[in-house]
Order: sequence, then structure tokens, then C-alpha cells
Amino acid sequence: MLQEARDYCCERGSSLHACYLDAQSAFDKVWINGLVYKLHQLGVRGKLIRVIFESI
Repeated sequence: MLQEARDYCCERGSSLHACYLDAQSAFDKVWINGLVYKLHQLGVRGKLIRVIFESI
């Protein structure tokens, strides 16, 4: 996904900002249902939710 975003931005000459998160160690002690609820309340949806939870 990152490579596609990079290629897309490079082709159009625009900037790409990226943030890397080591989610595995952060989420080992988190109540997953509560985390999903809080993220949803903050408006986090779609691909971002999938990216976060694919790393768990």
C-alpha cells in the first residue's frame, strides 16, 4: 500500500507524508473492542482501521 501511495504521489509531483507504527507491542495490552470503539468515535474508518488491525 505504501509503494502504491508513493508511486501515485511521485507521478503527480506531490508530497507524501508517512508515519510508521509498531502496533504489535502497543496493542498486546489493549482491549481490542474498546480500541475499535474509540477509533470509530474519532472518525477512523476504512483502510486505516484495516492497516492498524492487520498488524495485530
